[in-house]
Amino acid sequence: MINKNKEVLKILEENKITNFQTPEDKIRMEINKKIEEVDHTIVDDRGPNDLERMSTDKDKLIADLKYDNKSLAKQVEDKVEEVKALKIKLELLDNKP
Repeated sequence: MINKNKEVLKILEENKITNFQTPEDKIRMEINKKIEEVDHTIVDDRGPNDLERMSTDKDKLIADLKYDNKSLAKQVEDKVEEVKALKIKLELLDNKP
């Protein structure tokens, strides 16, 4: 395991293009983690029975279901068109001598 980590580090050091995180980025990420640990308003600590949360969750579920419904309606419409095209082909094949 340690050898693989060393290999990965060596490859990353050789190929600077693949190393996206600069030392400054790493410091920013650490600072943001510390801020999240300290600032409790960032963390959503409402319980599962909170009415506002329940309402928000239901709104999201409704939006997702509406999207799914539109998607399914489009799929049905596509299948109906496909069936119509197949019926026309079948009629053409039946009418051929």
